[in-house]
Amino acid sequence: MSFQKPLILLILSLSLFSLSHCGSTKDSDEPITFQQNPPFLIGQVTSQKWVAGVKEGGSGTEMRANFSNIKQGVVFKEIYYRGQVAEISAIFGKKDVYKASFKDEVKDFMMDSDPQVEAQNTPRKVFPFELKLFEAVISYDYQGTLSYVKIKEVLEKELLALPSQNPNGINKL
Repeated sequence: MSFQKPLILLILSLSLFSLSHCGSTKDSDEPITFQQNPPFLIGQVTSQKWVAGVKEGGSGTEMRANFSNIKQGVVFKEIYYRGQVAEISAIFGKKDVYKASFKDEVKDFMMDSDPQVEAQNTPRKVFPFELKLFEAVISYDYQGTLSYVKIKEVLEKELLALPSQNPNGINKL
């Protein structure tokens, strides 16, 4: 009887300790820190909103980033800008110039009395950064480590209005 009380207390303590770590991940425990000296130099970063000339064409934002002195092994991953995330990739034929495209999408959410129908809605992702209007963040992998660098000044270009033209190249009047 004397050993049962410490044994129950030990089991209860271990159970509470294991439950206290439920739902925690490495990502949520550690704040994201920005690299002050990334393995590349950042040149001009621009954003340009665009709208299609036809209703079905949509709208979005294209970003371009100029880099130099990129160390071997750097792989650019994503760019975070104004609450959105997009993959960043090299522009074919242009050394050290990368781009990312954000498409403006209006997502409709289904509201239904049937929970299974509503469960088909895709939950919105939480944007991981608090950025000012003209700031962005670029993620990159270098030597097996995912890192982040903050861009403090994104130059916003004038709106690009694409012409309305049908696929055959003949304008409708």
